[in-house]
Amino acid sequence: MDNDKRERLQKLIAKNKIRLNQEHLLDNELLQDCLKKITDAEIIDESAETENILDLMESRFQIEYHHVKDSYAISLNDIPLDDNRKYYVIWDDADIPILKCSGESLFKYSDDVFAVSFDTYILSEDCREIIHHDESDILWYCIYKEEENKMFYELQPLRIQADWEVVFNDFTEYDILLHGENDISELHEDLLQLYNSRFNLTIDLGWYRDINGSYCLMIVKDYNWENPLKEVWTKSKQEVINCIEKWVCYDFFQKYI
Repeated sequence: MDNDKRERLQKLIAKNKIRLNQEHLLDNELLQDCLKKITDAEIIDESAETENILDLMESRFQIEYHHVKDSYAISLNDIPLDDNRKYYVIWDDADIPILKCSGESLFKYSDDVFAVSFDTYILSEDCREIIHHDESDILWYCIYKEEENKMFYELQPLRIQADWEVVFNDFTEYDILLHGENDISELHEDLLQLYNSRFNLTIDLGWYRDINGSYCLMIVKDYNWENPLKEVWTKSKQEVINCIEKWVCYDFFQKYI
C-alpha cells in the first residue's frame, strides 16, 4: 500500500471511529438531557486536548479508587463555583467526552451533571481546584497545594512480635491531631496490614474520610472481613498504636485461635 492510500485509510478509520462514538453518545439519554440544559457546554472531542487535561489533573491531584486524596466533604450549597469561571466536567466513563462550561451552569444543573455517571469530577480551568461527586452522593473538595510546603514523615515505630509479617506499611508519624490537616494525604484506606500465617490472623489499619475522618483498626481470622474479631474506630493515633502493639501479643489473640 502506497503512502497516499495508507493516509486515506487512516483518515477513514478515524472518521468512522468519530461517527461510532457520536452514535454512542446519542444513545446516552442522561448525557443528552444534561447537554440540552447546559447550553454553554463545549465538548472536548480532541484526543490530544483530552489527554492534556487528564495528565494535568493526575499530576496535581492523587486519585485512588476514584477518591481524591486531601479532599474533604462539603455540602451542595458550599460548592465553590464561580459563575464567571470555566470548569471541566470529567466523568468516570471513558466513552463520555469532557465538557467545558461555566460555574453558573454547573451549579444550576448539578443534579443533571451528576446523574450521567457514578463518579463525576469538576476541575477548574486552571487545574487548581477539583470537586468530586461520588456514587454515594457525597461531594468532596480539594485545592492544589505546592509540594514545597509538604513535610516528610518517617514510618511510625511499632513493637511487632516475630510471628507477624508486614504485608504493607504506609503508616507514618503524621498525626492529624498534632500536625493539622495540611498533610492529610498521609492518611488513606491502606495504611498498614500485618499477617500471622501460623494462626491465619490479619490486622488491618486504614483511615476513612467521612465528614470527621477516623482510623479503622480491625483483626480478622481467615480473611473474614465481614465479621472482624475486634474493630476500633478512633481519631486518636496513640490509641491505634496501643491497640496494634497489644493485638500482636499472643496473650491477647489466643482467645481467637
